[in-house]
Amino acid sequence: MRFNKNQDLTCSKIIDEYSEKALADIIWKFGEEEESRRIAKFIVNRRASKIFQDTIDLAEVIKLAKRKKTKKHPATKTFQALRMAVNSELDSLKICLETLKEKLIKSGRVVIISFHSLEDRIAKHSFKQLPNIIEKKIPILSEEIESRFSVSKIIYPSDKEISMNPRARSAKMRIIEKL
Repeated sequence: MRFNKNQDLTCSKIIDEYSEKALADIIWKFGEEEESRRIAKFIVNRRASKIFQDTIDLAEVIKLAKRKKTKKHPATKTFQALRMAVNSELDSLKICLETLKEKLIKSGRVVIISFHSLEDRIAKHSFKQLPNIIEKKIPILSEEIESRFSVSKIIYPSDKEISMNPRARSAKMRIIEKL
């Protein structure tokens, strides 16, 4: 799950060493998993008797912990949360967007594609407070917006794109332009 193999924090370290509360907080904060406390409890109880061998082993414990059944695999949100925590993904996004704000030239555009509501929230709020930056629709696809805020600033994937690439279903694209 690490993007940087040289970093110290690993998913195994989180699963094997973090407290039940710390695990639940990670699963809730980054995975927005409603059953985060129950999942954390199952993980901690299981590791007390037997160490986790692999991700399949962990996924099975999460599956046992989940009460609610959904279309997605029961471990999806927990694995997402662990990946985001291991890689400090939200912090990295914040740093990247701050850097972009400083480097963006007049009439320059930034296109941000997010796949998670937490990422989208950071992207949306990052540029909002700057007076000379607006969020736009793509001119090629639709008319330019005249005001700072538009009803439809977010571009979602079409049904055709989703059928060709199911992973695109949660994507949101925002375009930011410096005036």
